[in-house]
Amino acid sequence: MVQPSHHVGTEIRRYRPEDEAFLFRLFEASNREAKRRNPDLSIPPGFAGRYLPKTIRSALGRNGFLRVAEVDGQPAGFILALTGKTAPWDQSRTRSCFVMELHVATRFRKQGVGRFLVESAEAHYRERGYDWISLGVFADNSGARQFYDRMGFGESYLFLGKKLRK
Repeated sequence: MVQPSHHVGTEIRRYRPEDEAFLFRLFEASNREAKRRNPDLSIPPGFAGRYLPKTIRSALGRNGFLRVAEVDGQPAGFILALTGKTAPWDQSRTRSCFVMELHVATRFRKQGVGRFLVESAEAHYRERGYDWISLGVFADNSGARQFYDRMGFGESYLFLGKKLRK
């Protein structure tokens, strides 16, 4: 397996059931951060409890990818990717995957953790013959957009919205 570059002290490992609480906390913290940036986001109460268990189960299946990053033994982030039907925005001729979730705890950002997680998913799917990886990001999340730009991601399909009521 190709080893992605990473920050010293950072390890990527498979998800374990005892990681579930960490994933929930980090996911909910990310949702709170998104709501602070944009209070109009429609993230319903209890969303994590309905969404994450199902998505984790899917990622633990044959074509999913769920890894946890640890920095000096402390959980720092996670990535969850799935495969499926090629979406309209995939510039793929054969097989593609989609990063459903990528979260890094605030105190571990800008240390290479996110890069290492993404590179791990890329290596995993590249070795299995996949030729396209895609993801979504909120338009107002400039930090994440800059990160993905540095990682080589580019716009391939835009979802546009317009508020109908003031």
